[in-house]
Amino acid sequence: MVSRRGKHRGYLVLAGSIALAACQARPSQPAELSQTDVTAINATLDAMPTNFTQKNPEGVAASFAGDAVLLEDGRINRGKESILNDHIKPESEAMTVVTFRSVDRTIKGRGDMAYTMERYVLEANDLKGKPMYQADSAWYSTVQEKQPDGSWKIVLGHWSSPMPPAPPSPVPAGKRK
Repeated sequence: MVSRRGKHRGYLVLAGSIALAACQARPSQPAELSQTDVTAINATLDAMPTNFTQKNPEGVAASFAGDAVLLEDGRINRGKESILNDHIKPESEAMTVVTFRSVDRTIKGRGDMAYTMERYVLEANDLKGKPMYQADSAWYSTVQEKQPDGSWKIVLGHWSSPMPPAPPSPVPAGKRK
């Protein structure tokens, strides 16, 4: 016959063994992002408005991985070439950026994957100098992957904007037909 004390001790040993096995079976999480990673991710994101303002579409596209996907305004661009030729170049050619800056940026991630969320303020004119976007507050989110050289590239990007493009300027009374 087993005493109560021996029975409880057996349960404790069994419970401890199960807990130890459960701890060992759980895969470890990748390391948190380092400050070097966060700096590199910021550099990737900061390059986009800088290059767009300078009308450098290739510089904007350099932030994307070769197989990246960009979702914006009901459009889907798959691959860096499509993002460059079907999205960035046409927009760069159609407007002159007055203000393009990031606010409220958040960066989270582990290991070689990260996601970002931020709000951009965009003011741009069409080629005739008329306002096209006025203080547009667009949300931009990305998923980024660390590259073998330590840089980070966007593998998924999504823009959304609560504001439509600026309405056309009213025609002065003397110029109406």
